[in-house]
Amino acid sequence: MDLSTALHIDRGQCRALGQVAIRLPLRRERLMPPLPAAAGEETEALHWIIATAICQQTRTLDGVIGGKRLRGSDYLLAALRQHLADHPGRWTPGALLAWTEEELRSAVSDGGDPATSTLDRLEERLRLLRGVARHLLDAHRGSAMALWRDSDRTVADLLARLAPMEAFADPVAKKSHLLLSFLHERGLWPLVDPQNLETAIDYHVMRVALRLGLVEVKTPELRRLLVDQVPVSGEVDSALRLAVRRACREVVGTTPGLTPFRLDHLLWMVGRNCCFYEHPPVCTTPGRCWKMNICSLLESIPHDCGLSCPLSCVCRGAADEGHRTLRETAFDTHYY
Repeated sequence: MDLSTALHIDRGQCRALGQVAIRLPLRRERLMPPLPAAAGEETEALHWIIATAICQQTRTLDGVIGGKRLRGSDYLLAALRQHLADHPGRWTPGALLAWTEEELRSAVSDGGDPATSTLDRLEERLRLLRGVARHLLDAHRGSAMALWRDSDRTVADLLARLAPMEAFADPVAKKSHLLLSFLHERGLWPLVDPQNLETAIDYHVMRVALRLGLVEVKTPELRRLLVDQVPVSGEVDSALRLAVRRACREVVGTTPGLTPFRLDHLLWMVGRNCCFYEHPPVCTTPGRCWKMNICSLLESIPHDCGLSCPLSCVCRGAADEGHRTLRETAFDTHYY
């Protein structure tokens, strides 16, 4: 399959999405709830690095933290914040090296009870976590903030400093761009060139971008792989994610005031709520919402729901079944 001709970025559709996206600002406090002030910048930076490093394939996560039902990465972040607050001494690179699968289950559970943990891929996540801790100890004096201080504060230099860690080795740098966005937005790792950040491309963003028509699939072979969820190679996965990333760059570049961070979270929220892979898109089920009681989209953007997707007005999939049946790549990875 010739991947160079299999994908086409529709720049007109990118511009149209930008005009909708700019009217939907994010509620930043929902996406980046801070740690207690007593944690300090070093611990908070380490928290974000570790949370991002092990935040992949979070479909199994579901439970109650602080009296609220959460799922996926929301659950992961809230559980890790709670563990840090309860066990601050366990949040140093040296201590993280000694974490076991049991402690990781305890850290990602309801109330610290490992029996309630639904976290899977434990061996993989523990390997990634320890790899981060070892790299910080070996290359940056055991300090998350030192990694930033050792850099020239540019996106390119920080990406290069993250890349030696297995957790951030993705050729499309999904976790790396997400981490830099979080740390820049929190004021922990301010960047001198935030305009060079890219949208972090995961399976939700891929699926929504394809259904929107930002990226058009031009060959029947690739379309079959996506629609039928046939496992693909890393080359195919990277090619599609890079195409979606270029399309997102077009959306941001033609929409003054829109940032990759805002666009990423809008597409991601739509993907995990309105256009989720386990149910039909809400645009095809008038008056019905599959996630009414656990919707995270409405907590994150000002949208008068009406049981509708905020992007349906510009989405090709809302009117065309051919776009609506497209899915993300079927690729097993710790990259996203």
